[in-house]
Amino acid sequence: MPRSIDVLCTGELLMAFVTADFAHTPGEATLYRRMPAGEVARLGAALARQQLKVHAVAAVGQDELGLLLRQHLEQNGIDISGITQLDEPTTLLLSMRGSEGEKTQVYRGADVQLAIRQFPYARFEDIHWFHTSAFALSRDPARRVIIEACEKAHRAVCRVSLHMNYASCLWPDRAEAQRVLNTYASNSTMVCLTGADWLALQGEYSTPQAVGEHFLKIGAREVLFSPDQQTWWAFSADQGAVSVALKAPVDTEAFLAGFMAQPMEERSTQTRLESVVL
Repeated sequence: MPRSIDVLCTGELLMAFVTADFAHTPGEATLYRRMPAGEVARLGAALARQQLKVHAVAAVGQDELGLLLRQHLEQNGIDISGITQLDEPTTLLLSMRGSEGEKTQVYRGADVQLAIRQFPYARFEDIHWFHTSAFALSRDPARRVIIEACEKAHRAVCRVSLHMNYASCLWPDRAEAQRVLNTYASNSTMVCLTGADWLALQGEYSTPQAVGEHFLKIGAREVLFSPDQQTWWAFSADQGAVSVALKAPVDTEAFLAGFMAQPMEERSTQTRLESVVL
């Protein structure tokens, strides 16, 4: 039976300030571009563009930035009844583009203060996908609350997915991160990650086949992996491994949203993967 909520997306919701010119430090920057960021904003909007019904669960501050983020989600057609505003300031991300690449600083605030009451427990049977990120699982109480909600999602036979966007600056204890994320992924989860995500989490490069086998072996249902942003691999516990080359680079959230929008029951992993890039 069809479910009325396509995706419950929970995790970090923050405001990013990105330097418009090259700068190695905040003192060198003269102009910043403000944009909604975090899994809930970026993936949520990408899912909504796929005509999916998205319910967001996150926390922002009772400040102007928190209001802007709520407005952004609502304008994108996302249900914001699970977004709470707290006395903590809205989480900020500062991104500086320099000659040696991008440098990011995150100022954690309200995003980690999730509460279990924000989740629509009475409606879990109406949810198709339950999605979160490594960023959101990096700190308590958000980690504890999301894991508890995920257990409820399993009991309601929701499909579970995880964006493995691990970053050491957010989660310095790599061994703990590996343990938590592997445990979460083991629950028939669809895992999505890039080569950079894998390198950050494991400290070494691996072949796509090794990455796929790692997560399938611990119990994941599907694995989406892009080693270079030019090719996407899909590994399925039921249908093996397939890959497609992209005509142009596609950001992870857009690709994941396109894949999640494909009817799983009616199409093979190969067909679903190809439908995203064609």
